[in-house]
Amino acid sequence: MKNVLWEDTELPVRVFQLALRLATHFLERLEQFPDPAGSGTSLMEVLGLISEELKITHKQLRDRPIADYTEHLRARLGTSIPVKGYGEVIGGMVADLASPFGCEDRLVQLNRRAFEALKICIDKWGEPASRERAGQMKLLPIRCQTPLAESPILSFVRQGRNLLLRPGSADDALWECIILEFSLFHEYLSHYFPGWREDEEEISEGLLFALEWEWFQVEYLPFDVQLLLHQWNPRLQANREAFQFGQWLLRRECPAWRNCAAGFLLEWVAGWKQFRKDVHEDLKSQVFGIGHKLRSRMSRLRQKDQDLRRILEEAICGSCQGRDWNAGIVRDSLGRALEPFSPSD
Repeated sequence: MKNVLWEDTELPVRVFQLALRLATHFLERLEQFPDPAGSGTSLMEVLGLISEELKITHKQLRDRPIADYTEHLRARLGTSIPVKGYGEVIGGMVADLASPFGCEDRLVQLNRRAFEALKICIDKWGEPASRERAGQMKLLPIRCQTPLAESPILSFVRQGRNLLLRPGSADDALWECIILEFSLFHEYLSHYFPGWREDEEEISEGLLFALEWEWFQVEYLPFDVQLLLHQWNPRLQANREAFQFGQWLLRRECPAWRNCAAGFLLEWVAGWKQFRKDVHEDLKSQVFGIGHKLRSRMSRLRQKDQDLRRILEEAICGSCQGRDWNAGIVRDSLGRALEPFSPSD
């Protein structure tokens, strides 16, 4: 089976291919010239200018062949972005656009890097169930297909042993492609790694997304995180509270706490099939209930808040010594500890 399959050559797929090429050339040239001297323009602003050129080209050429897009962009980039300090980067990109480019090879590379990042993350933060689950996972071939209904954002759908990539609009194509490694990492960890049959969105797009964000902040560079903020922050509306609680959960005072919290989350979803549905429902209710009560009020924690935090930390970190997070045991531990907070009392 091919590692990448282009299922059609419609305009959204062609624009995605060109955006992936632009993103690759930009990052490669930035490696060579990482510190533009005397420029008052940020990297994000330069990317915004390049993205604007792609949008203009799309509006002007519409359904023309990809070769026409490439030549049009070469001409525009060489004359329309005279940004001080970035001449080597932009000039290098213009030269790169005149050379052959393996779009399929680049997509294969990013897919493998995202999958390897997943394995490293699990090895560092996970425990037995997580590592066993990761060992069962295989690199998924990518099928790229124009979406049936127009969508502004790039999306993934796992179909059997394939990962279906559906390009979004030209407006965000460059931004989508420059963070594609993270998007693939997110797809693997939030939607392929968990042992459930049906997606638990509050966990996959909230708690696990916070874990993935934390991983990138620790393992990648500040500019990479800035790119994620730019592209992903507007999409967090539906699960923002769960995501922010996940961030809070991963950043407690204990130096080992992040590893404990990450280990708990990974073990919980990796061993999902081992426990009845009611165990997961109870544990979700407990964890998110505590998170709801600890929402920010722009004030320091009250005594009651501190007690809730301690209960959560003891239930999760209490397993730290044995490095064995059993969802049933954590559920029962939280249940006993939270009895004094029950409305009936």
